[in-house]
Amino acid sequence: MKIYQSKYEDFKEIVQHLRNAVDLEDRNKLFERMWLILSDLSMCDVNSILADPSLKKYVKDISVSWCEYIAQKEKDFVKSKIIEKTSLTSILKIEEYVGVCEEFELLNKKSPDNILIVGSGPFPETLIESAKIFTHSHFFGLDVDEEAVLLSQKILGIYYKNMAEKISIVHADASRFNYSNMDVVFLANGLIGKSRVLKQIHETAPDNVSILVRNPIGSGILLYEDVMKDISHMCFRVEKSIQASSLSKTYLLRKK
Repeated sequence: MKIYQSKYEDFKEIVQHLRNAVDLEDRNKLFERMWLILSDLSMCDVNSILADPSLKKYVKDISVSWCEYIAQKEKDFVKSKIIEKTSLTSILKIEEYVGVCEEFELLNKKSPDNILIVGSGPFPETLIESAKIFTHSHFFGLDVDEEAVLLSQKILGIYYKNMAEKISIVHADASRFNYSNMDVVFLANGLIGKSRVLKQIHETAPDNVSILVRNPIGSGILLYEDVMKDISHMCFRVEKSIQASSLSKTYLLRKK
């Protein structure tokens, strides 16, 4: 029988070093170490981290930097694939998802007209996989990172030319975007400012809009925004959910 070894001290050590790291290269090396152990943290480790007020506060403080680090890591990977024009099957992932198909099964819809992925990133995998499912829908990817938008457009142009007519990538701030033409909105787990985006969706999207939200669970709650803990106060109701990965769960939300 394999005996579990706590990663709490390792995680705490990394966080303490991050507090003093000024050089970007040093911070990235520390984030790399954090990336390697994040999925190995047990809930006992997570509870120990959250029980330490100073550690909990600093983990929250670095969460945005963590998301930016992961985004940059993915952009660098996609750039290398564009240069090499090699297979995308080994795309960097911090977690393995159950599959976009299973997540979209929460909708019970055959083919919505317009589907938007918020936080689509430099490699719009969720966008591409969902386009394979809903063959008669039009898809939009939205990202506030202009470089990520340009990279995703290049990826589509090189590897997925047959989808060019049904997929559009938009550079915009999701918290100010007008969702009035969208039937389905899907929020990525690493999206920064999810609560603000949900507020904007509630104000501008149709009353019958379907919202899929990837939300952190397990050790993911340390570094990604957990909007579900306050969802009852945000004028949404939860219809269904599915565990998408070891670090996230996908919820289907409706307006109240």
